[in-house]
Amino acid sequence: MQSNRDRADIEEAHMIPSFRKPRRRRLAFTVVELLVVVAIIGVLVSILLPAVGAVRDSARRTQNGNNLRNIGQAVLAYEENKGTYPPLLKRSKNFPNELTKSVSWAFEILPFIEQDAIHSRFDPDQEYDTPANRIAIGTPIELYANPRARDARATAPTMKSPGPSGYAATLDYAANGGTVVDDNRQPVALSASRPSASNLYPYDRPFDPKFSGPFHASQAISSAAVRDGISNTLCAGDRWIGPVVPGAPLINDLGGMPGDSFFTTVRFANADQSRSPFPTSKTDTSVYKFGSPRGSDACFVFLDGRIQWIPYDVDLVIFQALASINDNYPIGSDWK
Repeated sequence: MQSNRDRADIEEAHMIPSFRKPRRRRLAFTVVELLVVVAIIGVLVSILLPAVGAVRDSARRTQNGNNLRNIGQAVLAYEENKGTYPPLLKRSKNFPNELTKSVSWAFEILPFIEQDAIHSRFDPDQEYDTPANRIAIGTPIELYANPRARDARATAPTMKSPGPSGYAATLDYAANGGTVVDDNRQPVALSASRPSASNLYPYDRPFDPKFSGPFHASQAISSAAVRDGISNTLCAGDRWIGPVVPGAPLINDLGGMPGDSFFTTVRFANADQSRSPFPTSKTDTSVYKFGSPRGSDACFVFLDGRIQWIPYDVDLVIFQALASINDNYPIGSDWK
């Protein structure tokens, strides 16, 4: 049996503090741990980036639609105020044969998008390169920039003066010019050629309500002429710009305010040899087509102010019916 003395010695021994050096805590990560962390972060980034890009593009798509809706409302207000839709180009009263003293439909609706100060600066009896006119046609308009393509900027040349003094504000939305037909009332295959004061083809084609849109180069069109109904007729839409062809004249992205910038201000329901109103590829160089810089559909605003995205593969007959003002073939919102 253990004596009381032995138990006391044992208890005293347990009370003796330990003077052994404590183990130091490890403060650094190992290489393996760092690699694991980096791998996890990489996986998270690869998951999140596409989602962030999709959200951003969705927001820009929404803004694109809002821009066109506001343009449609301005065109509607113009028609209510003036009695007709804006002309494709408004000529100078004193110089009707000088295109470089005319302005486009987009310039004409500026007072109806709260840009009257810019509109009032333009002098139709002067060339584009006078100080006042340069400000009038060169001031960037945020509403006219497709956020899916670019910000508003004043770097697009005019047809007459592609120099330092010949730049005008860009325009990413084009008016609906309807369908261009020949003398036999058949759609034609349009090709890019510079118009002149004496030859405005295809913009000077005779007005024909069965094929024409609400914008025409020489005909004032009122809502009463839109027999198909303003809710069934396209007003304007995304403009296909396409790539610049090296060595070719820059005509597919001219300033949108001057009246001579036809290749920017209007699009048709038939374009090149394919007679399609939309690009066939990202390298399509046609200057007469509607189209979005991304995706396979384009946004349009109708004459009543509503917007709708139309796919590139829409039936051509349906699209041409939507583009004309009186073809006796009204197509409503249930056409899809």
